[in-house]
Parts: sequence; C-alpha cells; structure tokens
Amino acid sequence: ETCEKVKRVYVFKSLEDVIKVSSIVYSNFQGESCLYKNPSTSMYYLTLEKSIDSVDDFSRVCGVVSEYGQLEKTTYASFCHYEEHFNTIVPANAIEILSKM
Repeated sequence: ETCEKVKRVYVFKSLEDVIKVSSIVYSNFQGESCLYKNPSTSMYYLTLEKSIDSVDDFSRVCGVVSEYGQLEKTTYASFCHYEEHFNTIVPANAIEILSKM
C-alpha cells in the first residue's frame, strides 16, 4: 500500500507551478510521485517517495520543490486521506508525466 511509503508532500496553488517544478527536478528525481487535488480548496498535493538509493538526490529535489510549493505536515493517515477524499490527477510517475507537458 502506498500510504506508508510516501516521505514528503508539497502543496501548490496552481497546476502550472507543479508542472514547472516537475520539469526542473525530473532529471534528478528517482522515486515515485503522485498528484492530488483537494476539491474544496483547489490546492494541488504532490507526493514524493524516495527510492532506496537516492537519499542525496531526494534531498536536493525536495529543496527545489520547496521553492515552489509548501511542505505539508503529514501523519501516517494523511496519504490514505488524500486517496479517499481528494481527486487523483496523476496516480503514478507524476514528476515524469508533468515534466513533459
């Protein structure tokens, strides 16, 4: 289940910002990513899961992403909440897919 694996979540006001940051970090990001939209606030939630061998790259990617989006405080249940209550925009490989837009 993906609920336990996600390490960071960033919140964005616009899809354009998510696309922009995805194109910047795509070449350095190794891991899984998903994009959700909160239907009540229209905010976008980009979830990033680091791969086992990319700790340094993951830290660099998170540094860049934090310049465009706000790091969300999460709990063990946050990711399941996103899956159940938010609209899934890109269910997997969000960084890769959005970087090509």
